[in-house]
Amino acid sequence: EPALLCLLLALSFAIRIPFRDFVLIRDEGEYAHLGQEILRGAVPYADVYNQKTPFVFYFMALVQALFGANVAAIRMATAFYGLLTTSVVYLTGRSLFGRAGATWAAIAFAVMTMDQCGVMYSANTEFFMLLWVALAVYLWFQAPTLGLRWQPLLAGVAAGMAYQSKQTGAVVIGFLVLERLWRVLAKRDRRVGEWRSALVDVGLATLGAAGVLLTTLAFFAWQGGLAEYLECTWSNNWEYVGVRHAGLASLARLAQDVVETIPKWDGMLWLLGIVGLGAMGIRRDPEAGHGLWILFLVLGAAAFAAGAPLRHYYVTLIVPLALGSGWTLTRLTAAFSRGGDPAWLRASALGLLVLPWLGPAMNNLAYASLSPRELEQISWGEAPFGASVQVGEYLAERTAPQDCILVIGSEPQIYFYANRPACTRMAFSYPMTSSYSYGERLQREFWRDLATREPEYVVVVLLPHSLSENTRGAEIFLGTIHEHLEGSYVKEIDLPPVEPGAAPKSGGFLRIMRHRRTME
Repeated sequence: EPALLCLLLALSFAIRIPFRDFVLIRDEGEYAHLGQEILRGAVPYADVYNQKTPFVFYFMALVQALFGANVAAIRMATAFYGLLTTSVVYLTGRSLFGRAGATWAAIAFAVMTMDQCGVMYSANTEFFMLLWVALAVYLWFQAPTLGLRWQPLLAGVAAGMAYQSKQTGAVVIGFLVLERLWRVLAKRDRRVGEWRSALVDVGLATLGAAGVLLTTLAFFAWQGGLAEYLECTWSNNWEYVGVRHAGLASLARLAQDVVETIPKWDGMLWLLGIVGLGAMGIRRDPEAGHGLWILFLVLGAAAFAAGAPLRHYYVTLIVPLALGSGWTLTRLTAAFSRGGDPAWLRASALGLLVLPWLGPAMNNLAYASLSPRELEQISWGEAPFGASVQVGEYLAERTAPQDCILVIGSEPQIYFYANRPACTRMAFSYPMTSSYSYGERLQREFWRDLATREPEYVVVVLLPHSLSENTRGAEIFLGTIHEHLEGSYVKEIDLPPVEPGAAPKSGGFLRIMRHRRTME
């Protein structure tokens, strides 16, 4: 059994090695850049604006402190982090469904994480949240079997860490509370002692989650960034997400987009997982693990509430889906192996055992057959992520480590590749350029920083979707850019190169500008 798990982990790690140098996308660039700045003494939120909670920032800082600021180290550390999560999923399946269920659950988890975040988004916050979700589930369901009263407290701590990975992790503590109360309510014979035990478990879990939050608040108060932490991760973040919901019609459209774009080649595993979760949920006198359907629902609701059909929002569903798949696949294995059943029944069970893996296998083979350039095109499209390495190296060669630079747009990965600090707290432009009440204030701060710190180089991203989430905001911002840069900066290079005098829309997507004083 340990050898089988080690083989699965080794294969899961090995399949990610070819993608170890895959360029960071903008979300990943935020975290990597913040990790760099933390090592320089910066305080998240106070010195570098971000609306995510801080766990991933400090993980990135730790990786870079140990292995240096390079993408391969981040990718491999992230892959190893994923192996820990796979192991916790296996242990959870082992305690709930036995050896076969654990094996199937771990395989399903490894496959779905490879498909959903093996190439793109592999260093995104949702991926890091998976470990804390899995750990909370494992500790929560282990408590009754081991008779340890303190394990619900640790499950609450894990739930608190899920929130510090991303705000949607807040629903994990809700799952622990709802699941424990549901387990009592669903019993046919309820005793007073069961209610007392459930309330103690709920209280301990809540105490653990509250302890993590209070510790985080105390840390940022000590660092002098408490007000900014609360503003960025709470009030600003909820408004940022809230503007995406324009009414019931948009919610219906969002639901359709989610169904069409999220499961994709993992659709059969999603189906098996949902069947397993539902089958456990309708059982009377539920046992530990039968309430995993609640986890699926609360995580799905949190992802849906984010208001966009982005695949990485739904990565968190992989934990309950993998465990549900493990339950279903175990029963299909038993149906196929059982003698005396009709041939058609055994053939159906075999088909359901084989079909879920065909889509993921074809997808991974397709990725493996692509050249780096083809992979870039299919993954990024118009986004300038591929040019980030070239631009970062260009800036690093022409500036000193203490020199600050500025990227006008939402491409913070350029700061990471250049290994240079930003001249402003605003490392990406989205919060400033859309219809948010705080946008105008942040934009004033941005232009004030540009005028007072005068960076050596300015990189202007000329793609509207990098500047703003709405076209009008991008147009206004581009007009203001010209006003602020005129006279002090001159164009040095366009990427890709355009004909002299041609407008940006004729082909250029990124412009590097140099301060006149450095030329003199």
